[in-house]
Amino acid sequence: MVKGKLENSKVNPYTCSSGNRGFQNNIGEMDCGEECSPRTSSLEILRAGLSNNYRGVIHFSYLYDTGKKMWEVIFQDILSGEPVAMGRPRAGKYGMYTPSRSKKYLEDHLEPTREKYSKSNLAPLEGPLKVHIVFIFTRPQRLLRKKDPDSRIWKETKPDIDNLCKMVLDLLTKAGAWGDDKQIVSVEAEKYYCSKGEAPQTTYTIYTRTK
Repeated sequence: MVKGKLENSKVNPYTCSSGNRGFQNNIGEMDCGEECSPRTSSLEILRAGLSNNYRGVIHFSYLYDTGKKMWEVIFQDILSGEPVAMGRPRAGKYGMYTPSRSKKYLEDHLEPTREKYSKSNLAPLEGPLKVHIVFIFTRPQRLLRKKDPDSRIWKETKPDIDNLCKMVLDLLTKAGAWGDDKQIVSVEAEKYYCSKGEAPQTTYTIYTRTK
């Protein structure tokens, strides 16, 4: 069930059964913002990712049952560009410093992310939180042959997924998404080479516990 609406979104436009314009989000919900039915969903949308022309913020609520407890999707967004792992602090002449590539990624995404959270009127989020992250890397030429699949391919090489997650979680902490990163009680992450024609990016979804 979708509660709320999609704001400033450009994700897979569609027309619902009632003729209203809407969008398909990356967990498969088709939402026009109205109480229309039927709504369709597809697990494959997770593999397909969000449209490359996405420039806005999806803000809506989606309830699902984990068996015993309910979680609610509260915020989704895309970080464009090649995913970057958080490098280990290094010792320099004037003390410890963050590697330049990691520092640049943080600087490039911090203000836009902070602005989106500010406009959403959601942050800082409270209570236990769950984060799902999908890292999508540029596919190398060796995997662009005709016989290679068009869909995403698991990336089994570096960077390590824990350092990739640290980058996103640190970024969201600095952007004020939540009061303290100790609120994160669950993290799910995947890393892929992009599908043919897809741009590199990182998508993330934040869930809160329902009351």
